[in-house]
Parts: sequence; C-alpha cells; structure tokens
Amino acid sequence: MLRRLWGLLGCLLLGVVPAGGQAAAGPVTAGDGQPASIIVVLDDNYPPYIFKDEAGHLRGILVDQWAAWERATGVRVDLRGLDWAEALRQMSSGEADVIDTIFKTAEREAAFDFTAPYVKLEVPVFFHKGITGIATPEDLRGFRVAVKAGDACAAVLQSHGVTDLQYYPSYAAIVEAAVSGRERIFSIDRPPAIYLLTKAGAETEFLESFSLYSGEFHRAVAQGDGATLALVERGFAAIPAAELRSIDERWLGRPIFARVDPRFMTALVALAMVALIFAFNLLFMNWVLRRRVARRTAELAGKVVELQASKAKVNAILKALPDLLFVFDREGRFVESHVGGSSELAAPPEIFLGRTVGDVFGDKELDSRTKDAIDKALAGDGVQSIVYQLAMPSGPRSNEARLVALSDEAVLCVARDITEKVRGDELVAASLREKETLLKEIHHRVKNNLQIVSSLLSIQADRIRDDFDRSLLLESQSRVNAMAQVHEQLYRSSDLSSIPVKEYLTEMLGQLESAWGQASHPPTFSIETDGLTLELERAVPLGLIVNELATNAYKYAFPGKDDGHLTVTVGRESQGEVLMRVLDNGPGFAEGFSMEVSAGMGYTIVRALVGQLSGTMTAGNGPAGGLQVEIRLPAKL
Repeated sequence: MLRRLWGLLGCLLLGVVPAGGQAAAGPVTAGDGQPASIIVVLDDNYPPYIFKDEAGHLRGILVDQWAAWERATGVRVDLRGLDWAEALRQMSSGEADVIDTIFKTAEREAAFDFTAPYVKLEVPVFFHKGITGIATPEDLRGFRVAVKAGDACAAVLQSHGVTDLQYYPSYAAIVEAAVSGRERIFSIDRPPAIYLLTKAGAETEFLESFSLYSGEFHRAVAQGDGATLALVERGFAAIPAAELRSIDERWLGRPIFARVDPRFMTALVALAMVALIFAFNLLFMNWVLRRRVARRTAELAGKVVELQASKAKVNAILKALPDLLFVFDREGRFVESHVGGSSELAAPPEIFLGRTVGDVFGDKELDSRTKDAIDKALAGDGVQSIVYQLAMPSGPRSNEARLVALSDEAVLCVARDITEKVRGDELVAASLREKETLLKEIHHRVKNNLQIVSSLLSIQADRIRDDFDRSLLLESQSRVNAMAQVHEQLYRSSDLSSIPVKEYLTEMLGQLESAWGQASHPPTFSIETDGLTLELERAVPLGLIVNELATNAYKYAFPGKDDGHLTVTVGRESQGEVLMRVLDNGPGFAEGFSMEVSAGMGYTIVRALVGQLSGTMTAGNGPAGGLQVEIRLPAKL
C-alpha cells in the first residue's frame, strides 16, 4: 500500500493524473436522429463477462456496463444473450444493431465496423492431464479438438492443419463434454475456461498448453452504420472511469489488504507537503496562463482590426465594380448577392436569396442553362460562361455570366452587362458584310474588265494573218484569263482570303484548251490536289506559271499527237511546303536544252514568278518521257 501511496505522490509532484483518474464527460444526451432503443446481441456463455444464472437471467460485467451505457445515453438497450452462432446470424441478417464479445478478423471486417478493443484475452488449448506431447498447434493434428460454433479459433486451428473439429453451441457445453470424458482436448477463451472448469471442480483434471492466439473483445455494427458506431463509442466514453472500475472489481475481485502499513502516517504527511507544493505550482501556472491569455487577447484584437479593415476594403471594391456578384448553391439557389454601385437589377436584391433563376425571372430555359453550368463548374470543368438577355427598366439588356466553383457546394457567379459590346459587335459584323459585298463586286468587275481585254486580244488575233504574231496574242490572252479566273473564284467564294486550287486550275485549263485545242483529238488534262487553298498573292503567280507551262505544251508537245495529256499535281508537304508538278507526255527537252537558261518569253516569265514566290524549280524529262517541271514553294511568304 505504501508503494501505491508513493507512486501517487510522484504523480502529484509531476502534475500527472494516474491512469483511470481522468474525469469522464457528462452523460450523452439524445440528439437529432438518435434512436430511442437499440438491440445488442452477444454470447450468452462467456463468464465472468456474460452468462446466464440458474433462473436464466443474464449476468456479468457486460450486463452492468450496458446498463451504465443506457443511463449515460438515455437510449434503451435490448440486451440479448444467444448462442454465438445465432448471435452472428442475427447481426448479419440485420435483426440486431450491435454485436458484443466479438473478435476482429479479416472475414468479419468485410461485414462489420468495429469499436476500439476494450479487453485483451488469451485463447489457450486445454487437454486432459493424461495426454502429453502437445507443445505447438501442429501437434494437434490427428486429435479431435472441441470448439464453439462460430468461434474464431476454428479458423486458426484449420490454418495449422487441424481439421478434426467438434463443434458445440457454447463454452459450457464444451466443458460439460470434457468433464464427462467425451472430449479430451478443447480450445476456448481463458476467462470462461477457468470459471467453468473451477465451477465443475475439474480445474486439476485439465492442463493449459500454449496460447493459440490473443484476441480482443470489440463491439461492432453493420458496415457503413457510422451513426450507431459513433453512438456506442460516445456512450461508453461518457461512463465515469470510477464506475467502470467498480464493475470490474465486482466480478473480477480486488486485492485484500491484510493490515494497514505502519508508515501510512508518514506517507500522509508527505502527501500533504506535496499538496502544498502542487497548490503553489497551480498558483504560478495560473499567473503564467493569465499573462499568456492577455497577450493572446491583444494579438486577437489586432487581428480583428486588420480583418475589419480588409472587409471594408473588399466592400469598397465591390461597390466600385459595375459587375454583379452572386453565389449559388448546388441546387441553383441564390445564397449571396453583391451589387455594385452602378449596377442595374432586373429585380430587387432581397427577392433573389433562397430562390432559383427560374423562380426570379420565370425563364425555364435560362434556369436550365444556369443549373447545367453550375453542375459543370462543381465537376471541375473550369469557368462556365452564359450569355443571356433580361428585360430591364431601361429596356432589354444583354448580359454575360461567368461561373466558377467556390467550394464543393457553392459556385461564384460574376454577371456583367455586355449590351454595348453586343451592339458594337453587331455593327462591326454589319460593316464587315458590307465590305465583303463591296470586295466581291470589285473582284467581279475586275474579272469582267479582264475578260473584255481577253476578248479584244482574241478579236485582234483573228485579224492577224501571221501565225507567230497570232500565237503571241493568244499567249497574252491566256495570261489575262489566268488572272481573271482568280477574281472569278474569289467572287464566287465565301472566303475572300483564299481560293481552292483545283477549281481555279480546272477553269483556267478548260479555257486554255478551248483556245489551243485541236478539233479532232484535243489534248486532255488532269488535276490532282489535296484540297489545297491559296491566298491571292500566291494563287495568281502559281496560275500564271501553270498557264505558261500548259501553253508551252500545247505549242510544242501536243501538235501531231492524238493522245496528248497534261497532268498538274499540287499539294502540301509535311513541313507545310507547297509542291507543284506539271508533266506532259510530249517528246520532252531536246538534248542539251536547259529551261533554267532559256531566253524564251514563257520560261523567262516562269523563272521570274518562281523567284517572286521565293520558290525553287527543277525541270527535265519525266520518267516515261515528256517534260516535267517541279516547283517547291515555302510554307509562307
């Protein structure tokens, strides 16, 4: 006893409260959703924790603990002692809310959520004193071992290769079978084993061997039933530690002091001195704490002043902004609103709160778009934008709302009047359409003027007797037609910045064929492109190049041929370069002839145009004969 007193003195000197001495929380009171009663099932044969007396009434530590829990929570407990297998069945089928006296295993964790353990228990193997040679679980192989149905020890024995198991409904039934001689080896938890063997007067007839494993009693609820689990834990936490110790001492006993220690009075004097020192320490700590509290109070007061200044600054900024700020909840209801000083509202601010866009404006379509934007913003899709119109006192106004997630359950909406911007965009669009129409008309007139020039050249060519002079006029006419065709394509195109190459070259070569082709067997042509389009500054030079090469083919490659054919291939390479290839099936270049140094008018024009486009040119005879010219243009000028 003196040793315990000195230990208490040491705790007081250090300012430590002994284990179990901490004040417990007050009784747990019922809150919203707290049940009026719960059903608790547990083993009915686990003395001294739970067992039935001769009258069939449940008794033991757990009966008293659950009674204390009932007083602490105000929730009535329907405590049901059952065969363990039946207790597990009722809990698994949902007939009970809580199961007690349960060990945690991997299999049970899949079905239940467990409290923290409240007692640790050893699970030994017991065998008759006439049996020897059992030192490990593997030594039990070949023996029959009695176990309780549903007990975790069965799985442990099987994991060690012990398969001859005899199941009984309770620990009492196992001990009765052992005492009667029907069973020689059994495994049950140590506390009920000692109780039942002693009660039967057989404590000397059976020996305790190794401990099969250590287990811990838990209380468990159905997996996912967090509310009940929390209620159980709160209730036991609210039971005073002194009351729990009293329950344990009632059933487990407590040490008996044979006499009072003669040094007890000395210990009391020492305890009094310690109490004085402790009181002085308390006074000193109280003074220190007061100083700390005063300092922290001053710091907090400064923080409050800073927060108030920051709040005033934010309010001033919000008032100066022309935008409207709203906060929506997940269901699309207005929960906050901030109106700038110059903002115009379609309705008073006070009617927004707690209502949806559809409630305030009666616009179902806008309400649906708003809720869709809120869902996307909360899903992490970034800033969502909605453009809409509202009827204002000053007339219809266009607005843009930008929504972004503020938290997991709220979205910030910034609404801005964009009426003037919309009107400006409409004016720009109208002006652009007007200019496009004017530009199309210009292209049309340029094309008409070039066609007039072409017609004049054609008339003049018809009046000239000399074939060489007439061919010169026809070449000039084809060049004019090539330029006119660009303006025709732009006039017909919806995109005034570029023209489709295939349509442009098809029209141009068609007109060239009409001017130069032979009546009996006119040459044919084919154009291969990849859908390429070219801007005006490159389309005209490229068309003139094709015109010169095609004219050259009509003049020198096709006369006297019945199967004359011209192939034009234009496409874009992987690096963005434009590659054009012109191939005819004529006789090709004469030996020693070079297009790069030829003084002819057509080749001179071609070289000049390729240089204008910053391109490169190679010319020679094709693989199967005929003239082949390749021109490569950079990706951009």
